Amino acid sequence: MIRAEPNSRITWDWRHAFCHKACNLTNHGYEKASFTPVPTEPGTSANPSNVRRNHLFRGVILRVLNIDLDFFLNDIAYFVHDKKRLNSNEYRPWSETELRFFLEHNCGLSKAVHGKIIVHHHEAFPFWRSLIEKNQLNYPFELVHIDGHADLGLGDDAWVYIVTELLNKEPSERWYPKKEKLRFGNYLSFAIACRWISDFTFVTHHKWEGRDLMSVHFEDFDPRKGFLQMKKYRKEDIGFNLPEKTPLNYEPKIPFQCIDYRDFTSDGDFDYIVLSQSPGYTPKESDKLISIFKEYIIEI
Repeated sequence: MIRAEPNSRITWDWRHAFCHKACNLTNHGYEKASFTPVPTEPGTSANPSNVRRNHLFRGVILRVLNIDLDFFLNDIAYFVHDKKRLNSNEYRPWSETELRFFLEHNCGLSKAVHGKIIVHHHEAFPFWRSLIEKNQLNYPFELVHIDGHADLGLGDDAWVYIVTELLNKEPSERWYPKKEKLRFGNYLSFAIACRWISDFTFVTHHKWEGRDLMSVHFEDFDPRKGFLQMKKYRKEDIGFNLPEKTPLNYEPKIPFQCIDYRDFTSDGDFDYIVLSQSPGYTPKESDKLISIFKEYIIEI
């Protein structure tokens, strides 16, 4: 049983990482960051090594754990009807024992953390925005995303809106994008466009095959490089030959890594947790796991 002691803080240890910060940014640093590419040095994604992350600005750069209930199934569902629950004979939820072991052993949760339980995952975006506006969440923050999907925009056209319209605005003016564009499969691309995220770690399901990484949002259109980097384009540039076009501007690079959940470990030093029920991507039987999560989340 987890006791709610939200003010406690312990050190984070990260293993098996293939990329980490190429530079350190203070609070709101992305709004003033240079768009000049950062040279890679030993320990960055170009020269991976298992290292302990050194957060020089700890206390300013916060860490957010972003979880989707669809991760805790035997398989991953794609392109489903978001109002119909999955068949539990095909998609089987984890047991309570498996879930507790993962949360406490892999995620390192020994105490409850402030957070929110939401229905659809794109509700995380206004939740983070609200915390930021109340000065309760400093940005850019580090994101640990535990999900069956990358949630970077595969399957809709919001990326065109982002790279041709939203990025034309100042970062602080991107916080209220068109409501019809924000969806549960792309909300993280909007958070990146707002420069809220300084470091993105995607903890993957063992059945994940890497099919939903949006190459347009990565450095040189190549997720293997280990950096997200959005680029601003003209509307007339959009097409199959987009990688050949010269962007109008580059957003700051964000270290990105994928790590299989079986290799992921943390000391649990998270500042906020978000859990999404995602009913279209989970069977009704998965809902019983939410009561277990409530022991690890102080809902705000």
